Amino acid sequence: MMGKRVDSGFTLVELMVVIVIIGLLAAIAIPNFIRVVNKSKEAEVESNMHTVQFEVELYQVDHFALYPANAAIIRPNLPRNIKNPFNLSDPALQDASAADIEGVVEYKSDIPNDAYTITGIGKGPQGLSLTLISGGS
Repeated sequence: MMGKRVDSGFTLVELMVVIVIIGLLAAIAIPNFIRVVNKSKEAEVESNMHTVQFEVELYQVDHFALYPANAAIIRPNLPRNIKNPFNLSDPALQDASAADIEGVVEYKSDIPNDAYTITGIGKGPQGLSLTLISGGS
């Protein structure tokens, strides 16, 4: 007597349906994940901008109403953990006259150093919509 043969496992069609479902979920999730990561990096740039603003204002208090002439003056006073969130090898702070780099904070002082502008560069052409200016301007 021969016993019944029991087949177990998945058919090719069932496996293909699972693969298609996983592909659709990935097509939806990955762009959203990338968008959230970029938003968090831009939030870090905004945080860096406020840190730079704090150091600029502190410099102004210590130097009797004059803001630093350029970014190199305040760079040594920044916390060690401040970094460019988009690329760790790029600077976190530079002068506004330098080429725009994603994730950098740009500093510009108006002559005679009685006003300043701090701008953050975001990801892509939309950039950040935040510019900090001195209270005197």
